[in-house]
Amino acid sequence: MIKEIFLKTKLIYFIVISFFILFGRSFSGISILSYRIGEWTTALCLLLSIIFLFLGYKRYEEYLIGRQLNIIHKLIIFSFFLELALNFPVNRSTYIFKASSYIWIIISLYVGNFVFSKINYEYNFFNSFFVFLPIIFIFQTTFFPEFIKIFFENFSDKFEFLKAGDVLLIFVLTLLVMQNTLNNSLKFKTFFLFTFSIFLPYFLYASKGAFLAAIIFLLLQLNSIKSIFMKFTLKNIFIIAGSIILFFSSTFYIYGNFIFEKIPGESIELVDNLDIVESLSAIVDERNSTEAFFSFYVQDGRLYSADVTANWRLQIWQDIIQDLDESDNIMFGYGYNKIIPAMDDKERRGSDGKNENVHNYFFNIFARGGLLQIILFMSFHVFIVFYYFRKFKNFKILKYMIPIFLVSFFDTSMESVRFPFLYYSFLGYFFNEDSIYLQ
Repeated sequence: MIKEIFLKTKLIYFIVISFFILFGRSFSGISILSYRIGEWTTALCLLLSIIFLFLGYKRYEEYLIGRQLNIIHKLIIFSFFLELALNFPVNRSTYIFKASSYIWIIISLYVGNFVFSKINYEYNFFNSFFVFLPIIFIFQTTFFPEFIKIFFENFSDKFEFLKAGDVLLIFVLTLLVMQNTLNNSLKFKTFFLFTFSIFLPYFLYASKGAFLAAIIFLLLQLNSIKSIFMKFTLKNIFIIAGSIILFFSSTFYIYGNFIFEKIPGESIELVDNLDIVESLSAIVDERNSTEAFFSFYVQDGRLYSADVTANWRLQIWQDIIQDLDESDNIMFGYGYNKIIPAMDDKERRGSDGKNENVHNYFFNIFARGGLLQIILFMSFHVFIVFYYFRKFKNFKILKYMIPIFLVSFFDTSMESVRFPFLYYSFLGYFFNEDSIYLQ
């Protein structure tokens, strides 16, 4: 009976992961008993995090990865309660849990390590990764089924296509999983180059941050695929030629041209940021009086960019640093009672007035928890790399971590629920020596 419940729980976990992968924010916005799936996920992670505080390391050592890592994790949780004490009285709404979700979601690291161990249908689940990317590409660029869209419009708080950061995460995960399945063979190298060629134009079109992360991922994988370029066999020549053809075909399909020029009015990212353009136009107009390096320049001791969206982010991040310093909150941050002050500006809240994300994982932590929390989080991730090296004698986990953190440096990915839930869950999978391809 217990075993049956256990297996059904794992199956539900896989189903939730699959829907997060395919539908992202739309799925997490579905309401169940007046609360959204994203909120239920945060609540469950909060409950597990509280339980984790009282767990003895020895008994669950197999799934808790490392003693020092557990200590730092518990300090991160304690820092939340310290923030509540420092910012008393506490906001009694659920907002404090929404604002602190990046803390509670960490627990999915251990859950992922546990769930992906000792299961007899793991390969069936991971074989589905092969179809995730084609489906996502079609949904993002060609056709999204109307009945699915209507379903989310009726039962979710919003319908939204996957963000480029979400696609990047699935892109990296799929290629790493397939590398294990195909054992780094010629089939994998062909799959990697063909997939990369198809998706690279999409990343360039949708998000500069995702595009940069994809390029870094390619560089990290060069050692795995270099034989394709170094051995001039007929097969390798066909693979390279096929990749080039797929790249230009994808470019023309997405852009309608071969010069990577967006057609005005068709870019979602451009439309979403039209309300920002007017408020920053005066700054950009003054650019001629300064010296620019690419699109960046310094004026009156402040960093700007001629690129509107990049400049929007830069000003938010600099406002956070300046305001934390001036308000003497730099050590412990603003806490979780209210919106981060730098985002309490209608010109930064987006067209619907609801955006409060600073578009940077690290600045979000810094704003909420100050230097104390950013040091704890950075230490936590460093120890993840350390324990991985100690277990597998290599640093290949960085192939997964670096692209994800890079895209999270420019986007709201880690400020959501679904993205970090997937990230930490599969980080736990990579620590499972029975499942890991990176050994």
